[in-house]
Amino acid sequence: MSPPERVLWEGRSSWADHAVLFLFMGAASLRAALAARSDEWMTAGLYLLAIGLFASIAALFHYAAFYRISSERIRIASGWGAGKVCEIPLDQIRSVTVRRDVLNPWFNVGTLVITPREDRREPAVLKGIPDPDRLKQRLDWLAGLQEPARSA
Repeated sequence: MSPPERVLWEGRSSWADHAVLFLFMGAASLRAALAARSDEWMTAGLYLLAIGLFASIAALFHYAAFYRISSERIRIASGWGAGKVCEIPLDQIRSVTVRRDVLNPWFNVGTLVITPREDRREPAVLKGIPDPDRLKQRLDWLAGLQEPARSA
């Protein structure tokens, strides 16, 4: 009898993964305040609309996928409503790699790319993962790709 499946990590893309959008919102806020101070209400309103658009895009990216890593599998639920679900059993993982975009190292977030053993399957991509190096190390160990670290 096998032990019950345990959830090791679950969550969504980190808000910090969308830092560029927040920089744009900050710049638009400053410009909207300057426009309002100069009585340029139409310009201020347009910048406020841009802020709303950037916030909507960030929320869309954040809520587009839900990731769950358990003691037996990686599960990615993406899309709205019924959406799409992708599962990869841990014993079917060939490799785990970490990718980082320009601002990711500042916020300690990154993207995990999970390559399955089957060549016909696409790699699974988990974006905006907090502390991706630690999670990669844990996945490597659970998938049997490396030995657990020993303390000296």
